[in-house]
Amino acid sequence: MLFMKSFTLNALTAQSSPNQFRGPGTTKEQSNNGPYCVDTFWKLMQDDSPFNTQMTSLALQAFVDIFQSSLCNKYIMPYLSLCVENIKNSTSVYQSLYVAEILITQSCINEDVMQYPNSILSISSEMVEKINTDFNLVELIIKSLVKYRRFSDPKLEQYPQKQQSAKVIEGKYSHDHNVRWRAKLLLFILSNSATLKFSEEHLSTLWNEYVVLCKASATRSLFLRLLLFEDKNCNLKKLKRLFSLKGLSFILDSLYARHNELALECSMVYYKCFHRYFKLVNILKGKLEESDYLRVIDLEGVYGLEALWDISLCCANEEVRLSFCKLLVSFYLYLSESLRSVRINIWNLFVEKVTGKLKEVDNEKMILNLINLLLAFFRRMDGEEYSNLRVSSNKEVKIVLNLVLKPGKVS
Repeated sequence: MLFMKSFTLNALTAQSSPNQFRGPGTTKEQSNNGPYCVDTFWKLMQDDSPFNTQMTSLALQAFVDIFQSSLCNKYIMPYLSLCVENIKNSTSVYQSLYVAEILITQSCINEDVMQYPNSILSISSEMVEKINTDFNLVELIIKSLVKYRRFSDPKLEQYPQKQQSAKVIEGKYSHDHNVRWRAKLLLFILSNSATLKFSEEHLSTLWNEYVVLCKASATRSLFLRLLLFEDKNCNLKKLKRLFSLKGLSFILDSLYARHNELALECSMVYYKCFHRYFKLVNILKGKLEESDYLRVIDLEGVYGLEALWDISLCCANEEVRLSFCKLLVSFYLYLSESLRSVRINIWNLFVEKVTGKLKEVDNEKMILNLINLLLAFFRRMDGEEYSNLRVSSNKEVKIVLNLVLKPGKVS
């Protein structure tokens, strides 16, 4: 296989006679669309080839290595068309997704990169959008995600959760590969476009399929991890462009609506997901600063704040609940410079909120959660963790809290 790859690269470099080339799936006489050995690699990496997964991966990598040469650009579209057909037909999907991203990248990179290999990779958003229009890729991948979930779900139910992600349900690659790479290509197209977005309809469809209707717990957990968009190239600026405020709000509301189920099943992945979308929504609404930290600009009308309170006090997963408590306390302590002059008033709002809830509840566990939340707030307000928020030494701040404990009641 290494010899075949070297032969093809050498033939391309030498710009051999047209008789040495043929297109995908055709004879020499029929076409002149691609290097001879590339079609062989394409066939060997398909699901119906006799190769095992290891050999299929070698053929796949050889194919990709050849196409990362700029000499192959004129052969891109025929093979991209074959990738699209495979995705439509649910065959060799992982391989086709992997190849499609490489082919799209090669066809869309800035010409400067071709001339100066050491320059920074720049992808043309116009070309990405044109390819998406030509092949209707976003809609195709959404449909493929839905189709795969419906196909894989009943088959995964027979396995324990810890084994589900590694199981091969379709083709030659794992469940994790099949879901993750569909989502990866979708994100690649959207994040490299200047105009394409995740529509509310797409978000609703995927949430319904991968959370509400899904019975395989590993699939739900994987979907939440994908919602985190932890790709190093997908920064806050890109995420803000990918989603409308309505779309982000939909995700946050949906996460809250199923918080006990998802927190128990997905643990800290759920917390990270809620944290990210709580932050994104409120940055877009002008309530939080656009920074790596949770820093409040405006306390009035913060979206999802009541949900944050509720999960902090009632979440069924104790580890997740404590993480939400830390987030809630940070929210009231991490204030922008514009709010520093009224920070004592904001701290009082937190205390009043807790004491108000203490008067309303008669559940022993809830009372204990509220008291611990208040203690955590006082400890951090004292400056042990947030020294920049400590009250200056020439001022004295006294907060007196009187709790009268009665059987099953606090007053």
